Amino acid sequence: MQKRALLALAWLVPFALPVPAAAGQGDSIEWEGDFEAALAKAAKEKRPLLVSFTLDGEPANDRQWSDTYVDPKFVALSRKMVCVAGNIADHAPAGQPCPRFPGITCEQHKTVERAIRKRYLKTDVVISPQHVFAAPTGAELFRKVWEHPKADLMRGMAMAIAGRAEASSGAEAGEVADLASGERARVDRLLQEIESNNAEVRDGAFTSLATSEDARALPAILGKAKAENPDLTRYQAIHALGQKGNHGAIAPLLGFLGERDTKISIYALNSLRKIELPDPVPDILKFLKSASNDRVRAYALRAIATCHPGNPEVQKVCLAVMKTASASLEVPAMLAVFSLQPDPKVTAAVKPKLSSGSTAVRSLAAWILGRQRDPSLLPLLAKLAEEDKSLEVREIARKTLAYCRGEEVPNYERLSSTFYWDEDLAEVGWGAGGEGPRGGGGPMRAKRRS
Repeated sequence: MQKRALLALAWLVPFALPVPAAAGQGDSIEWEGDFEAALAKAAKEKRPLLVSFTLDGEPANDRQWSDTYVDPKFVALSRKMVCVAGNIADHAPAGQPCPRFPGITCEQHKTVERAIRKRYLKTDVVISPQHVFAAPTGAELFRKVWEHPKADLMRGMAMAIAGRAEASSGAEAGEVADLASGERARVDRLLQEIESNNAEVRDGAFTSLATSEDARALPAILGKAKAENPDLTRYQAIHALGQKGNHGAIAPLLGFLGERDTKISIYALNSLRKIELPDPVPDILKFLKSASNDRVRAYALRAIATCHPGNPEVQKVCLAVMKTASASLEVPAMLAVFSLQPDPKVTAAVKPKLSSGSTAVRSLAAWILGRQRDPSLLPLLAKLAEEDKSLEVREIARKTLAYCRGEEVPNYERLSSTFYWDEDLAEVGWGAGGEGPRGGGGPMRAKRRS
């Protein structure tokens, strides 16, 4: 199942999904059933909040219950926080305790979901699993979007807890201190390494700092992205922020758009694309209206299509640009269209491109049409695979034909690398097909819903 798949109305089939047996009260997280009451409790007791967004029926989400939330160390750390969970599914009859969130009912975690969505999420898309770490005031400190290793979440908990009154007492104080001090020591080392004259050492340090919960990390990277630094250092710093789910980097990256150095805007837009969250899309759409450089517009299109592929306005803008694009913008615009969710409007807009005199454009058109997986397109793709004058196009068409039939085609999303290279991103040694050695996705799967 693709990570963009909508939740298949699982919440309309109550109790159909298996759930773990309810743990004893001392072995489970103490979930709060009322968000406003949780905020008041956090403020009164000076405890940070752990805010959880989950969905049912998908492995990355289900692992939160089967592994993360039942881990004794995780539970112990959670007791130094105030924990709230939003989930829209029913796991028990009305009024009965929820087996997935011990201590509260399904009505409560559904009500909490609406409240925390309004407070912490500003878009019409919920990506889960997602954990927001907030101060006792309710103000967001940082968040972990998509699935993260349990150890990362516990380190985040420790960093949120450290220095607060509750952190200095109880059996878990040592665990908090060890995790927090370990992260501070790691960041101390990385802050030294970003000063290195060795570009590889510097790049690795930037990448490690980019998702650290330490309050010093992001300002250090942004400091190296300022205009007084060498161009390569600036590009490396901005590039490092482009890690999937890196929510805290979105606002700083948007601030780089429109800089006099065109490549700064390009690197910022590509990092926003790699973060793959919908939050920056309204700002990028606004930026597109004033952007005149086709190279910059190309990366803006790819960013909005990747970050919010099902958004009607994003689809409208990408298709409109593709239809009227200059020669320099046509191919990048088609790369953006590929990222859009399959739709008859996409098919109708792309079909005319099959008659282009450009080998790259015909190949891209076949690639996009294959992704639609529309049986009515099979004869068209079969004809292209047999009759196109270019061997390259025929080879791509055969792969797209197989994909359109529902067959597995390894690395289908990267087929464009055979005829497109992001030359604007070459300074830091990546760019083939828009992706580099690190790739564009994380190691774990998750779900989003509209």
